[in-house]
Amino acid sequence: MICAKFPVDVYYKRINTSVCLMKDKLTLRVERSLIQEAKKQARNKGTSVSRMVSDYFKALQSKEGERKSEELPPKTASLSGILKSKPDERDYKKYLEEKHLP
Repeated sequence: MICAKFPVDVYYKRINTSVCLMKDKLTLRVERSLIQEAKKQARNKGTSVSRMVSDYFKALQSKEGERKSEELPPKTASLSGILKSKPDERDYKKYLEEKHLP
């Protein structure tokens, strides 16, 4: 369990409180040489194997989120990157004025 103390404003009265993040244990079965290499890498990076595994899973989550946003319908995907430069907002406003105002 990781606990952090920090001040919190509650009903305009400042108090100190603690927030604890519960962490569960995960047991993995991997080759001994892989464990030794993971411990060596963790030591070199100044972290723990648990932190490295946790960071890896977080990276997988964020990549999965990116992948979902990248999956576009075929027609939309075919238009992606068609503009050579970012359109100017002023040009768009001018276009709308010309279209809708006499």
